[in-house]
Amino acid sequence: MELVSTPLLPEGYKVPASRNEDPSRRLRRLLASKPYVFGPGVYDPLGAELVMYHGFDAVYFSGYSFAIGHLGTTDMDLYSSVEIADGARRTVSALRKFQLTMAIGDPEKGVAPIHLEIPPVVVDMDAGYGNLFNVQRTVDLYVRAGVAAAHLEDQVMPKRCGHIAGKALISASEFVGKLKMMRSAADDLGHKDFVIIARTDGISATDGRQSSSVARSASAFRTRASRSTIRHRSNGSTRRIPSPGTSSASWGSGSYSSRSPCSTRRVTECPSCYVA
Repeated sequence: MELVSTPLLPEGYKVPASRNEDPSRRLRRLLASKPYVFGPGVYDPLGAELVMYHGFDAVYFSGYSFAIGHLGTTDMDLYSSVEIADGARRTVSALRKFQLTMAIGDPEKGVAPIHLEIPPVVVDMDAGYGNLFNVQRTVDLYVRAGVAAAHLEDQVMPKRCGHIAGKALISASEFVGKLKMMRSAADDLGHKDFVIIARTDGISATDGRQSSSVARSASAFRTRASRSTIRHRSNGSTRRIPSPGTSSASWGSGSYSSRSPCSTRRVTECPSCYVA
């Protein structure tokens, strides 16, 4: 691990050089270099610090978890883009501060410094919180908050958690329009590496269909379905692997699932995706 000095610490103390790396670029580098990039789901800065302390590659700022932790209710499109963006901003800021704290240790107690990498933060963007202009504003908030990636889903608003019945979808063309707006908004801010994930409820929603044009419009494509499999696309080919459980988010070499690593291989209700 390469260490560098920072003006925020006393002379002689250092932090990992990745502190100065763009979070989206770091996420893309991790995806390109590792078989799987695991990111447990959190809803607040403290949870993210625990993920960072235990050495996970990424943090997934979960909309469902945020709804429960922030409002005490299930994910029924009740919070706004500003609320979740502020939660993500505070989380990114906390991770940077936590890295500094751990890099000092506790000299008086003889506790040595611990050099922790800052994991890139992936944030739920639900259905975009409105029309194209809402999508543009949300991407602006996320990028300025230091978020590495965001995923958008294709439900009719008000949306509901993918595990709840009665979902309906917008048209594929409207969804692609929102995805293109995400890309354009991030690029306009100079963040061409910002990772965009397209998520569909097409398997489990009423009258839902998936469109190949959606997958071509995003950095990643994620499905939420009941007892499904992950469709993992790599180098133009597609293969199917079992879809795991729902406790956290796990990025990997063109795949994403909602769980932390464990020995369980049962196919359960979960979101999943493949990276374009």
